[in-house]
Amino acid sequence: MIANIREREDVTEYLKKRNLLLQYKKIKGYILNLENIFDKLKKRKPKKDGIYQFKINKQYRACCYFDENEKNTLIMFEINDH
Repeated sequence: MIANIREREDVTEYLKKRNLLLQYKKIKGYILNLENIFDKLKKRKPKKDGIYQFKINKQYRACCYFDENEKNTLIMFEINDH
């Protein structure tokens, strides 16, 4: 179970500019309450990099990785147009 999801500042700005902040917060809350988060997270290729993604909506995906220092924390580093 994930304890925390942190976003980089540029990710938050990207979400605000594209009016995705509410949709992102909704899916973020959903992921934080899941018992098995890997139902929503998909591992990106190459799999050895440890980068995961999940859908915000039909068009946008959020890319993240697990923090090495805090095992139950996801760091959101990129939002991309799928």
